[in-house]
Amino acid sequence: MGRTTDGPPWAQELVAEISAEFHPELPTPKLTWNQSRRVGYRRLSSGRAGSYEQSPRARIHVTAGNDRTDARMAVLHELAHWTLPSGCRHGPEWAARAFDLYARHDLIDYAIHWERREQSAFHALARERVPAHYDADG
Repeated sequence: MGRTTDGPPWAQELVAEISAEFHPELPTPKLTWNQSRRVGYRRLSSGRAGSYEQSPRARIHVTAGNDRTDARMAVLHELAHWTLPSGCRHGPEWAARAFDLYARHDLIDYAIHWERREQSAFHALARERVPAHYDADG
């Protein structure tokens, strides 16, 4: 039997809730879920997502670590991608959507450290909206 599942109920509910909010006319994207097996990375989660434009073939995939908050961040990050056109990548529109989802789920502090520094649009927006989270060096 493969190790890919539909994910835990909390993740399925999150995907259904947010996809229905942004694209109620479309089917909920399929969530696929793996548990990380890499010893050094078992706490960390990652993911990938298609766009709503690919519906009904769109899916969100998460490789989850042991930390539920980290896994929830991965789901929200990928949902931000799914709710926008595929060309948005990690640009300003994606950053605004991700920031709003993280804020709604009380994860801004975690997100500032979770999102890679190369995602400059997210960090520029976060510096603007929550400057106290950044020191003088950025």
